[in-house]
Amino acid sequence: MPEIQIDCVIKKDGVIASVGSGANRYTVQAVVDWLRQSPVNLCYTFKAGKKAIVEARFHSTHQKWYLTTDPDDTKLNNLDFLPECR
Repeated sequence: MPEIQIDCVIKKDGVIASVGSGANRYTVQAVVDWLRQSPVNLCYTFKAGKKAIVEARFHSTHQKWYLTTDPDDTKLNNLDFLPECR
């Protein structure tokens, strides 16, 4: 199963525009496309010993795809708490 651990984000105007995995950077749209391409593709965050699965969802009001995490111990999006990519 292809997996990508997302460990940082790049925000524009407070909204996640890109994500990072190690030295690699991906636009939100690239990750959405990759996740939707195959059900075996998987992205996740890992913090404090917990893995949160990243999901692609469609925002009906804004008519855009976005990334969020499957709720774990909190309903908050774990991506919002990742550090800014350098």
